Amino acid sequence: MKPVIGIAAQILKDTTDQFVGQEYIRLNEDYIRAVTKAGGIPLVLARI
Repeated sequence: MKPVIGIAAQILKDTTDQFVGQEYIRLNEDYIRAVTKAGGIPLVLARI
């Protein structure tokens, strides 16, 4: 059974003209790839 590894994501506010003030979740894809390459299952964790 593969281990499930939690990865904390950032919550940022959009500053573009299209979605001003809208919050979104950001995570560098390298973290997901590293967990997968090591044999784990990445689980993205977002602060609520």
